[in-house]
Amino acid sequence: MSSIDTTGPFLTLREAAKQLSLSYEVLRQEAQDGRIAHIRLGTGRGRYRFTTQQLQDYVESRVKADRKPTTKWPEPKQYL
Repeated sequence: MSSIDTTGPFLTLREAAKQLSLSYEVLRQEAQDGRIAHIRLGTGRGRYRFTTQQLQDYVESRVKADRKPTTKWPEPKQYL
């Protein structure tokens, strides 16, 4: 996880989802599964808060994940 950037405003789950063009539910699940760094405010269920740096890190990690080399399929055999 990256360090917390306290210089910028904290975004709510809905605001962050809108910036990332994700649904509220998808971003919440990403946070619960630990795929995006976030801050929890309060006890119990708590409220999710995100910094702009955390959103940028998430986007960069998704771009890197999409660029991983794929499995090369063997050439099809030609039958004569």
